[in-house]
Amino acid sequence: MTIEGRPDLIPDPSFEAYMMKSYNEQRRDRLGDVISDYLNDEDKTAKDFYDDLISEIDDWIQYHQRFAEKYKEAKKMINGHRKTDTILLNEDAWAGSGIDAAWDNFPNETGDHITL
Repeated sequence: MTIEGRPDLIPDPSFEAYMMKSYNEQRRDRLGDVISDYLNDEDKTAKDFYDDLISEIDDWIQYHQRFAEKYKEAKKMINGHRKTDTILLNEDAWAGSGIDAAWDNFPNETGDHITL
């Protein structure tokens, strides 16, 4: 396959300049676009801009709070604060396990700990 007959791709200088900007500059440009979109709109007031900005921030707080709770719960679990199965500590629970005999011989004659 050859490239003959295909048009030359000439990069758009404005696009290249935009891509060369730092992320911070691009973010600042987007912020400027949003502000001017609101305040240059004949049907919007400064109060509309303010209300929408506060509402958007509240939405992000609510969104991240949901995940923050999951992270807190995971941290508690990692630190040992978790629901565990109940272990019955009565004779019936240990019946046939050999534990009673092991405790009768603890430590055993050689000084070892429990051996079953």
